[in-house]
Amino acid sequence: MLIAENGFRYQDKFINQTVKDDYRMEYLKSHILEMKESNNDGAEVIDFVLELLLI
Repeated sequence: MLIAENGFRYQDKFINQTVKDDYRMEYLKSHILEMKESNNDGAEVIDFVLELLLI
């Protein structure tokens, strides 16, 4: 299994020049846990590509 271009589009809100993005971490965590479960079920997970845009 190759998961490519997994991204999360959300309008970030800056507070004191920082972004609190727990929502993004939870989104990614849930996907990674599902990959782990798939791997435990016998799927061969070979790669995970996160799409990011850093400005």
